[in-house]
Amino acid sequence: MLDDEILAALCISLERPDEIDAVKAIKAAALSASVARGHDPDDLKPAGGETYNGIRKLFSLAGAGSDWTAFAKATLAPLFRTEMIVYGELRRDIFGEALRASSP
Repeated sequence: MLDDEILAALCISLERPDEIDAVKAIKAAALSASVARGHDPDDLKPAGGETYNGIRKLFSLAGAGSDWTAFAKATLAPLFRTEMIVYGELRRDIFGEALRASSP
């Protein structure tokens, strides 16, 4: 959910494409703080809450979810599109290359 492609789609959906770099910086700062707390650098889940709070503050979001999990489900998940690179990666990780290759 914290893939840069999804975060860019969020900014575009909010008609704020100029904030893409700011949102990526929020995620990077949250990930750095998470690593400083002892989490693995490739584990984005512990950085989710801090990223959510930063994005909510940046965009003054209301009604986008009351916490990270709700925000991810209600606001970020609907932004996934089949033409996105991250969608293909997720599909491959879940279903494997063979199914992806045989799909129309």
